Amino acid sequence: MELVHTDVCGPTTVESLGDDASRKSWIYAIRKKSEVYHTFKKWKALVENETGNKTKCLKSDSGGEYRDGGFHEYCSNNGIRLIRTVKRTPQENGLAEGMNRTIMERPRCMRIHADLPLQFWAAAVDTAVYLINRSPANALNCGIPEEEWSGKPINYSFLRVFGCIAYAHIDKEERKKLDSKSQKCVFIGYGGDEYGYRLWDYKHNKIIRSRDVIFDESRLYKHRLQEHGIEKDNKEYMELDEPEDGQVPRTKYPEVLDETTDTEIGAGVGAVREDIETMILTGIAELVTGDENIKGYLTIEYNFTYDSVIQRFSSNKS
Repeated sequence: MELVHTDVCGPTTVESLGDDASRKSWIYAIRKKSEVYHTFKKWKALVENETGNKTKCLKSDSGGEYRDGGFHEYCSNNGIRLIRTVKRTPQENGLAEGMNRTIMERPRCMRIHADLPLQFWAAAVDTAVYLINRSPANALNCGIPEEEWSGKPINYSFLRVFGCIAYAHIDKEERKKLDSKSQKCVFIGYGGDEYGYRLWDYKHNKIIRSRDVIFDESRLYKHRLQEHGIEKDNKEYMELDEPEDGQVPRTKYPEVLDETTDTEIGAGVGAVREDIETMILTGIAELVTGDENIKGYLTIEYNFTYDSVIQRFSSNKS
């Protein structure tokens, strides 16, 4: 506890704290920056009770949350030396800033990979920090922060894939004889200070905690959506088909267009948008679909070079 790094990342808002020696990190979700003072007091009581050591130095940026609301006075009364960086120089607090970036990037990838709703960002952040503390750190010569902090070996046998399908056992007191013995859920994290796994019962839209769980790590929440034919309108990423060797990639537009309002191109093919029509009329793209039974699906093939595009658009007076 010789040196502790801290920073607030918003507008989520998240406060992170990290021990310089063990590189262990703590994360707290707060509603507003004014809660930083009370959050720090709770963290200080927790870690000092665990280790028996006193917090001696706290390094932060020059944000008002570390100066106002009694924070400075509290640190002075408890003998904690405050180190503040110069304004607009996040590199001076590089350890905390770098950890905040990691804490934001990993949960984003985890949540999007499983296609979970945005409301589970906090669960993804908690899980990411839980795994970071149990992963090798370069600063410790590939040592484990949690082992450095607790002095005990880490058990990895209970780790599971974030966002995978899970079946939680239903106690006999909570079901009838012919009812199902398990509830299909989604795994969203570990218990932390509580025993058991944290699961999302998407059927009843509630969070449950259970220790008797069977996991299907080969299937994620997004696979359930695909099986039921559910497609999200606001996709957060783009899926691209890898072209075969020697072939030009083709772009597919699986949107059913209104044939009564747009221009028809080809027999049986739905109307296309104005920009696609312009590309076809100017020769930049070619219509390659030949199935007359398919309506509302258009496949175009791009076959041009940069010079040809400039030449065709220059000659096109419209």
